[in-house]
Amino acid sequence: MPDSLKRPVDPSAHPLANQTYMVPTPAIATMYARVRQCIRRGVAGAVIYGHTRWGKTYAIRYCVRLLHLELPRAAILTIGMPRNPSRSEALFFGMLLEAARHERPDSGTALQRRLRLYHKLAELVERAAGNALIVFVDEAQRLELEHYEWLRDVQDELERRGARMFTFLVGQPGILNRKSSFRQSVDTSQIVSRFMVDELRFEGLPCCRRSENAPWRL
Repeated sequence: MPDSLKRPVDPSAHPLANQTYMVPTPAIATMYARVRQCIRRGVAGAVIYGHTRWGKTYAIRYCVRLLHLELPRAAILTIGMPRNPSRSEALFFGMLLEAARHERPDSGTALQRRLRLYHKLAELVERAAGNALIVFVDEAQRLELEHYEWLRDVQDELERRGARMFTFLVGQPGILNRKSSFRQSVDTSQIVSRFMVDELRFEGLPCCRRSENAPWRL
């Protein structure tokens, strides 16, 4: 075969074959634009909501990949909330340590894990040579009040260390009910002012919704 006709990528390794390609639908492009706008304007927290299986997790992956390219000096963390998450402080901080790729996420007391997380996140920010940590929380409708309070502690500690934390809560529409309930109390209204300042409805596309076991094909 002439050199001019040789494939640049082996067919078995092609993104279309192994489904590692990522395509920005209009909804994903809108979400990314809002994320960038929040960061640019200093909005510390936003809620991005949409129905299940409309591609929100895929959209997070796309945003993270593009942010790494366009904001290389920002540290980025993605957290996926499990079903029926534990309200244990030790388990929650262990989950955050694992998301931050700490080598010992499951050892130590709650306080020890908390302190290790502070150090690890500060290290990630310093390594990126910037002063920002961008956090995406997937399935954020599963967060309970305790989880928000612990995230607030993380945000406060990073600010004491000179870093800014931007949190994007991505979940199902039920998260708006949680936001409304938080607004009703003085004790919880600060959660809204920290993590739920902005809102975006993730529209999704009917042709891009997937069945239970089908991979994404755009």
